[in-house]
Amino acid sequence: MKRIKSVVCVVLFVMSVTIISSCGPKPDSSGRVFKVNPTKAKKEMYAHLNMLIEDDKEAHQAFYRRSKMYFDDKKYELSIKDIVSALKLAPKEQDYLQQQVIVLMELKQFKKADAVLSKIREENKTLSLKRMEVIAGVKSGRKIDVYKDLSALGLPEGQYLYVKGLKAWAEKDSLTAVHSLEKAKEAGESSEDLLLILEANYHVKGMLEKRVAILKELEKVSRSVITRRVLADYYKSEGLVRKEDSLYRRILRVDPNNEEFVLKRGELLSARNDFEGVVQLLEMSYSKSKDKSDDKLLADAFFKLRRNEEAKKIYENLSPSDTTGEIKNKLSVLKWRKEQTALKKVMATLPSISKDSVNSPAQNAE
Repeated sequence: MKRIKSVVCVVLFVMSVTIISSCGPKPDSSGRVFKVNPTKAKKEMYAHLNMLIEDDKEAHQAFYRRSKMYFDDKKYELSIKDIVSALKLAPKEQDYLQQQVIVLMELKQFKKADAVLSKIREENKTLSLKRMEVIAGVKSGRKIDVYKDLSALGLPEGQYLYVKGLKAWAEKDSLTAVHSLEKAKEAGESSEDLLLILEANYHVKGMLEKRVAILKELEKVSRSVITRRVLADYYKSEGLVRKEDSLYRRILRVDPNNEEFVLKRGELLSARNDFEGVVQLLEMSYSKSKDKSDDKLLADAFFKLRRNEEAKKIYENLSPSDTTGEIKNKLSVLKWRKEQTALKKVMATLPSISKDSVNSPAQNAE
C-alpha cells in the first residue's frame, strides 16, 4: 500500500513540475498559437503540491519545489518553513541545502546561512554560493580566509569594496575600512552594518554633517536592534523628543513586550512628567527587566501620582536591593503621608466637637 502511495505521489509531483513548463505559447488544433494564463498555471501547481504534501508528509521533493515557488513569490517565511521540512526528510540533499542558504540570505539570517554553507560539499559550491559564503561569513563575524580569493570570485564592485571594508574594520584599520565602505556606498551598497560602521566612525571623529546624513538613511531601514539603539541615543542626545517617542512607539507597535524599549519609552514619559502614561505603558506590558528597573519606574510613577499604597507595595518588594537609600527615603515619605492623612481626618472632626461642647450649655439652659 505504501509503495502504491509513493508511486501516486511521484506521478503527482511530475505532473506539478510540468505545469509551469506548459506556460509558454501553445498551438491549438488549427495550428494557431495561444497563451496559457501563467497565474492560473501557478495556482494549479500550488494545488498539486499541496495535495501531494497532504497525501504524503514525507514527500520531500514537493516541500522543496513549493519552497522554491514561495521564494519566487517573495514569501520567504513560508519558503524557509518548507525547505526545513524537506531537509528533515533528506538532510544531506545538496540542492535542498543550497535552497536553504538562498532563503536564509534573503531573510538576512547570516549566521544560519553560514552554518548551512559548511554542510555543502566544495564541489557543489557554485560561484554564486561562494559569493554568498563570503558575505555570510563576514556578516556573521566568522574569521575566514576568503579575502585572498575575492578577485577570483568576481564579486560586483560594491560587494567587493564592502567585504574589503569589513575586513579592514575587523582588523582595526579604520582608515581603510571607512574609505572602502564609502566607495562601496557610492557603488550602491547600503546595508545596515555598512551604515552603522560609517555612523560610528563619523561620530567618533565629530563629523556631524556626514553622521546626520547616515542617520537619515538608517531611519529608513531601522530593522535591527543596534540601529534602533543608535537612533534612540542620537534623538535623546539632541533633545529630539518627538522623534525619540515616535521611534519607541513604532517598535512597540510591532513588539509590545520588548523589555529594552518599554523601559526607554517609560523613562522618556517619566522625564516629561507623564506619569499616567508610564503606568499605562508598564501595566499593559508583560515585559519584566532582570534588574527590576521597570518596577522602580512604575513605583516612582505611583509615588508622583500619590497612589501611595500601590507605590508602597512595590517599594517594599524592592527594598532588599536598595543600595542608595532612595527607596528607604521614599518609604519614609509614604509613611509620613499616611500619618498626615490620618491627622487631617482627626482634625476634620475637631470643629464639630468644639461646636457641640460650646452649644450644649446654651441648649441646656433653654
